[in-house]
Amino acid sequence: MLDSHLDANFNTEGGVLTPRYLAQLKFVRQKAVEENSQFRFNRLFRIIKDPAIWIAAYGKISKNKGAFTAGITGETIDGTSIEWLKDIQRDVLDGSFRWGDVKRVYIKKPDGSKRPLGLPEFKDRLVQEVIRIILENIYEPNFSENSHGFRPKKSCHTALRLVRKTFVGANWVIEGDINKFFDRVDHEILLKLLRRKICDYSLLRLIERGLRARVLMPEGNIVKISEGTPQGGVLSPLLANIYLHELDIFIEKLQKSFTKGVKKQPDLEFYKYKRQGMKASQIRHRFHLKDSYQFDENFKRLYYVRYADDFMIAIGGSKKDADKVFSLVNSFLETIKLELSPTKTLITNASKKRVLFLGYSITWPNIHYQLKVHGKVRAAERRIIKLSIPKSLIRSKLYASNFCDMRGWSQPNFWFLHQTQYLTNERARSLLVGLNQYYKLANNRKEGITYAAYIVRFSLAKMYAAKFRLHSVKKVFKAGGKYLNKPIGKSGHGAIDNNLTLWRIGRGIRDSDIPKIPYALYKEVPRPDYRFKAEETESPKDLSEIFKDIQKFYDRGTRIFYSRLIS
Repeated sequence: MLDSHLDANFNTEGGVLTPRYLAQLKFVRQKAVEENSQFRFNRLFRIIKDPAIWIAAYGKISKNKGAFTAGITGETIDGTSIEWLKDIQRDVLDGSFRWGDVKRVYIKKPDGSKRPLGLPEFKDRLVQEVIRIILENIYEPNFSENSHGFRPKKSCHTALRLVRKTFVGANWVIEGDINKFFDRVDHEILLKLLRRKICDYSLLRLIERGLRARVLMPEGNIVKISEGTPQGGVLSPLLANIYLHELDIFIEKLQKSFTKGVKKQPDLEFYKYKRQGMKASQIRHRFHLKDSYQFDENFKRLYYVRYADDFMIAIGGSKKDADKVFSLVNSFLETIKLELSPTKTLITNASKKRVLFLGYSITWPNIHYQLKVHGKVRAAERRIIKLSIPKSLIRSKLYASNFCDMRGWSQPNFWFLHQTQYLTNERARSLLVGLNQYYKLANNRKEGITYAAYIVRFSLAKMYAAKFRLHSVKKVFKAGGKYLNKPIGKSGHGAIDNNLTLWRIGRGIRDSDIPKIPYALYKEVPRPDYRFKAEETESPKDLSEIFKDIQKFYDRGTRIFYSRLIS
């Protein structure tokens, strides 16, 4: 019934009911892999003619919170139907579709500044998702392995794992941050890059109109934008990667020309003392010498990683080399009308200062250990990369959530005063579990997460003391336990769990236990994850794996429309 109503065509592949457009997308993906950057794609608009891609796009964006966020007209996923979907498809195909105005809002960042965010209409998000599915299969196979932002099977963790594995030989580090990147993407350059691989005029025209959509500012005035891809759009991250792929290509070419030598030359003075009978550890501590030259002009290395508009270049060479690379990168960015942030872009000595990247503090310490050689125990030294949780960043995040003051001292979080103990603990638990998951690679994971949990627990304990009129933290912990998961009081300010429990029992609803505030003890925090997962740093090549998600979203969209059809 649903199939005929949608006028969709299907093929059977391997016993699985698969929409026809999957076969077309597989052809596009296969060509992108085989032909690399030489092949130009045309007749892509025929994929949009298949209703199945619209159902898959609808299924994908329906699971996002943004589906219920209204734009200027107030339109959300509520009230949409199969007929509405087919009307949008028809408008796109006959060229009568017009992008709506984008609502501009500002969200506060931890440092106090504001980030602009665009809220497009729901129909615009749907059309963007359809375009994204097509473009991703064209460009994703050829993106750099050093690019980790907004890509399948890649994340902040894959970027940081790559840093820990390959950046050990760094002497100088360039911390790069492109100034207001999403607001300064040049439309003409972006469209020129798209035309290199796409020669479907209808699709390019649709993208061009979307880039030049009008923006409703918070002040109430509508402005036309001539540059930028507003953050908040479904298509913006992919377009950003297409734009910055040029930077990836440039730096990788620079990397090949910069790399020199196979092994560092030995330090002759070091071995002179060693022949005199001195131990290597004595030479290192007394004369500050190593067995090889720190800056060997015949041995140079360059390492690179990028996540969205943040990137890091590590130089295995001198400060002069780092300055030269910085100048070349800055000059290249000017050719694509971008510039580095003067305050956030730094050249750092890896041996003396830490580097901040993706919320982690990165250092290059030397560790001393004992090595058994031919039955004899000898002192040894080697360099490692240490990923750490910056306590200052934890403090700023908890300060923004009202759990502590700027010094990191816990304070009663009265934002939760009128909430139940269950809801308060659940939100605190979600915050701590999220921090623990994000900082799973940190060497000081246990110390950092325990520190955050301490601040949160005592902040809530002080708040509960006021809520239940207990007047001291000691009484709160005595009643609620160290995890604050026991009922603390039966009366107080705002909603009380005891009252809700009685209400649930009266209606036969099974009451749920109050969640624990986790990581109260050091041993409860998991150990750091030191593993390097090679499969996480590579783009998926297996077509069955790639299209598994598309099939899943198609099935989801089908279920939604079917439930509305029979209701």
